[in-house]
Amino acid sequence: MSMSMSMVLDVRDLRGFEDEINRTCSVEDFSSETADDYTVVSDVALALRVKKDGDNYRVVGSVRTALRLACCRCLDLFESQRDIRVDLMYLPQSS
Repeated sequence: MSMSMSMVLDVRDLRGFEDEINRTCSVEDFSSETADDYTVVSDVALALRVKKDGDNYRVVGSVRTALRLACCRCLDLFESQRDIRVDLMYLPQSS
């Protein structure tokens, strides 16, 4: 699945030690050519707060969208609303 540049978080763009990111990525930004398990069928809404702690970054918030999935039993397609809670800590890469 290709990822839109609007989904990339460049920490160099953050203002200060804490920043809020509210962004909507268009459904067209997601290619379904390589995703056999699901298709993104609505815009992806990001509501995130990023906090810098030394060299670490903590990302907390939510990602909302709808996916088209296939039932594993009957293979019928259905849509599922997703509201994913995010709480991640990014650490610097070891050298």
